[in-house]
Amino acid sequence: MKKTGMLICAVVGMGGSMVAHAMDQADCIHVNLAVADMQQALIGAGNLDASKEKLETRAKENPEMKGSLNAFLELAKGVDVNAPMETMDMAEFDRAEEQYQKKYREECGGS
Repeated sequence: MKKTGMLICAVVGMGGSMVAHAMDQADCIHVNLAVADMQQALIGAGNLDASKEKLETRAKENPEMKGSLNAFLELAKGVDVNAPMETMDMAEFDRAEEQYQKKYREECGGS
């Protein structure tokens, strides 16, 4: 019985390390592209409304990333579509970026 318990612990432990990178590569790429689109829109080089929609979709499809993606969505709420750079809170942008990068590394194993 003791050996069986140890074997179960070992298998569960291995499974835990396998879920450390829960998202598959395609999901990671799609999330990263959506964030890049949002970043471009926030500096005035893209469509902010379309970027918000894309990011919302990725947040729904990848709940493990929802919190960090929502940080960008919250930031975008306070931005004027006609003058995003002038109306964006840069400290909030930096926090959203940091939160996203940390979660991305956890879920996708990238830097």
